[in-house]
Amino acid sequence: MDRNALFVSCTIVAVFAWLQPVLAQAPVEAQTEPFQYFQGFETDADPLQFWTSYDKKYTINFKGPTTEKARSGKQSFKLDITFEETSRFLWHIPIEGNVPVGGKLAFSGHMLLGDQTTGTATLGVSFRFPPTKFSGCTAPNRFYGATGGEWKTVGGDFVRRGRDIANSIVTTRMEGVTGEHVGVFLERIIFDLRGKAGQRVVLYADDLAITGEVPTQDAYRDEMTRRWGTMKEALDEKLNAWEARLDEAGTALAEFAELSPRAERLRRELVTGVGDAKAKIQAARDAGQIEKVQRDEIESVLGRLQGIAAITALSDAEREGRSALVYVAQPVSATMILPDQGVVPGVVSPEIPVVAARGEYEPASFVISALTALEDLRVEVDDLQGDGGAIPGSQVDVKAVKCWYQAGTAWTGIRQDKSRRILTPELLLNDDSLVKVDEEKKENHLKLSFPEGEKYVWISDPTDRKGGGSLPVAKFPVKDSPVLLPVDISSGRNKQFWLTVHVPADAEPGAYTGTITLKTPGAVIAELTLKLDVLPFELLPPYYNSSMDYPSSSCPLTTTPAWTTMAGRGPARAPSAHGARVGRSSARSCRTWSRMG
Repeated sequence: MDRNALFVSCTIVAVFAWLQPVLAQAPVEAQTEPFQYFQGFETDADPLQFWTSYDKKYTINFKGPTTEKARSGKQSFKLDITFEETSRFLWHIPIEGNVPVGGKLAFSGHMLLGDQTTGTATLGVSFRFPPTKFSGCTAPNRFYGATGGEWKTVGGDFVRRGRDIANSIVTTRMEGVTGEHVGVFLERIIFDLRGKAGQRVVLYADDLAITGEVPTQDAYRDEMTRRWGTMKEALDEKLNAWEARLDEAGTALAEFAELSPRAERLRRELVTGVGDAKAKIQAARDAGQIEKVQRDEIESVLGRLQGIAAITALSDAEREGRSALVYVAQPVSATMILPDQGVVPGVVSPEIPVVAARGEYEPASFVISALTALEDLRVEVDDLQGDGGAIPGSQVDVKAVKCWYQAGTAWTGIRQDKSRRILTPELLLNDDSLVKVDEEKKENHLKLSFPEGEKYVWISDPTDRKGGGSLPVAKFPVKDSPVLLPVDISSGRNKQFWLTVHVPADAEPGAYTGTITLKTPGAVIAELTLKLDVLPFELLPPYYNSSMDYPSSSCPLTTTPAWTTMAGRGPARAPSAHGARVGRSSARSCRTWSRMG
């Protein structure tokens, strides 16, 4: 299969009502019928319909049947387009009826590109995958930039191709669903054109054919019903388990009484979250399926339900006039911890447990929820003491977790959507002021450190930029502090901190404890006990090269071409120290490396 053919896009549309009980695709050997489609463009009718240009501008120089060229007969179809903006443009010929993609089914098309062509083009088909809402999932063939005046044949058997694309789409987006569970139906033949602004594609197409033996509608529907049922049973079990946890939480939340104002707001926030999660579960029951985005939203609520245990502690702390409440949180979690959320997904506790092997780096995290404004707050780590001696406090690296605005699906995916800006806990910084965030405008500003002084630059420009180069350090001096600096936390706000505990290779096995002190110039806010359990063995080195280095033309958070944390810290030796074997490196490329334990 050509690599270009692996590109898949998909649009979500409503499913036809009669397909609601249609379930998963599987080979159906019996009860097949022949299927044939042919388009030779020998009449003056124009069957090609516009599909999408992704809101980019273009000019149609010619569109329709023509006698200029023909692979057979007297005519072919000509599509002559000039790209006013860089994009991918799609036209299509709809395939009438519900054509199940099973048995044996193949597409063949013939294309020729005119000499004026400077972009690329191909032909292909698209599928839909009931009973999910995924439709418009394209399967282009090899892209050509030129054909040398010759007709090129594209296509092939797309039964397996449809299954592969179904698996790619639904496995990524749906909870518990794979390509084996859904139906695959043929939608359309596509004309796929791509180019940059100012480029042109002159495409001639002829003799488009789809032929084969496909399952009958009844046979295909019966087999899909059986396949979908296996997924449905597992989904129902998961929904029941979620609902039971929410019911238990609802009962516990109803039993609280005489809380402080902030604790009562926390309780109400959790009650609202439980109700929202139950509504999503009911919607999933009604639909018989659930997307991973909705699953993550439900599990986020379940994660925040840890806050039930903190309600009494918060109420007591507020009444006693304490300045902060400290939560111990999971460092790696599907639940975001944001500055303004009332419910912190963690446990109010003075102890931070860590278990690690000798030589290992292990993460931990805590969150300070300020009940009054905290200025110039510092985090100090003492040496860890144990029966095997001491582990220096310098082996515990502390970073502030910075939330900043990112586009698209941010926390839950990688799709670009610059119309949306999501506050995301993503950076690990020593200098929390390195990035300044405007929550009202949802914008980020980055601090540059020039010899004459510091200044902030706006880094939330939504404009698409292609082929941009890197800037020298003298013009774009971004530099994090070498040590953790004090932070300010406003009243009612949360601040998360990330610990990376390094166990020396020669550390004796056993239990170690150390103190983490949180203090302002006027008072000690809290003392936490770091409890480290050192295991009596070393981890084996990784057995594969993990290509964790991503070269880029610019590096917004580092000043040297070295390995860094999310926030721009760390010498080039850092990956090997953390057990990462890197297959390649480049002194000219910026590297980022996530220290997620």
